[in-house]
Amino acid sequence: MTKQQDFSMWSVNFILFCLANFLYYGAFYLYIPGGPPADIGLVGGAFGLSSFIIRPYLGKLANEWGRKRMMLLGTISFALLFLLFGRVTGVVPLVVLRLAHGVCLAMYLAASAAYIADYAPVDRRGEVLGIYQTCSVVSMAVFPAAGIWILQHTQSYPFLFNVTFVTALVCFFVLLPLKET
Repeated sequence: MTKQQDFSMWSVNFILFCLANFLYYGAFYLYIPGGPPADIGLVGGAFGLSSFIIRPYLGKLANEWGRKRMMLLGTISFALLFLLFGRVTGVVPLVVLRLAHGVCLAMYLAASAAYIADYAPVDRRGEVLGIYQTCSVVSMAVFPAAGIWILQHTQSYPFLFNVTFVTALVCFFVLLPLKET
């Protein structure tokens, strides 16, 4: 049976992969930085810069290590770093933490993009990528509002970071049964 005939949008593998993408981005979007606008820009910039710079190298590493292994490492590291957010005081340690978070995101993104490209049949690749990416867009619509709701009702960033940690941890467990491409 060819990859073409074997692929199904309703396969457990594809559904888990899309759910993992939804949860990973959900954890990403739950985190709402607070503080002066300049600090928020510095922290956000550090995150984006580290993710951008290291992504090509991690893509190569995902080819060597395996896409699933790289996604798992990026996800568990991403989750564990959320446990440190509630303990950080000051902008400099927060920038360092967000630099590390950017590396974790780069690991996940490089590996997941390669995974879905390998997994999708060539003649359906656009359709499959569209559905896969829609999961991240839906999480962008849901999770920031959830983060704001959590903060409004608990007044607790540590609680928000714990919810974010759990969301990323669930993503890790959703990725575990995936088949390597």
